[in-house]
Amino acid sequence: MDELKKLYESLGFKNIKTYIQSGNVIFDFSYTNISKLINKIEQKIKKSFDFDVPVLIRTKNDLQKLIANNPFTKKDSSKLYVTFLSDTPIKSPLD
Repeated sequence: MDELKKLYESLGFKNIKTYIQSGNVIFDFSYTNISKLINKIEQKIKKSFDFDVPVLIRTKNDLQKLIANNPFTKKDSSKLYVTFLSDTPIKSPLD
């Protein structure tokens, strides 16, 4: 994760924190175009590590909405996990 953190530093991001060996990175940025930011990070990962990684970005506002709309507030939050998807899942018929 140190190499990933250095990669984000090289892109000019600030206050970079990584989470275990998950590939999750928290950072500050001033860009407003998320699509361009995603593309910039994906290209740098490809150039630095020679593999394609889909990048998802969730803003502070996105995370605040997630917390505010948590339907499990009365449950033990230490057992609550969230997964972010890049697209809305499509329904497929069961075989």
